[in-house]
Amino acid sequence: MTSAAVAAGWGHVAVATGWGHVQAAWASAAAASAGSADDVGPGVLGFLVVAAIGVALFFLLRSMNKHLRKVRSVRDAGLEPGSKVGGDTSDKPDGVIG
Repeated sequence: MTSAAVAAGWGHVAVATGWGHVQAAWASAAAASAGSADDVGPGVLGFLVVAAIGVALFFLLRSMNKHLRKVRSVRDAGLEPGSKVGGDTSDKPDGVIG
């Protein structure tokens, strides 16, 4: 058993299980990740970027729903998408409007 495992308080577990190398690796990883002055987190800029993406997604989904409702209402009215509502097309060939 290493002194790092004993220092981390894993000595009694390592003796009982025979996994001393695992506890030693865990203790050294925990000591290494304790933090230093050079550690940098995402901070405010990371939050603002994620928040901006969320707001953009909200407006994109809202716009998509508006367009889908419009297409659905045109389809329910029996019109082709892109055709104008109203107007007399009885004397004109198919697809000609105006």
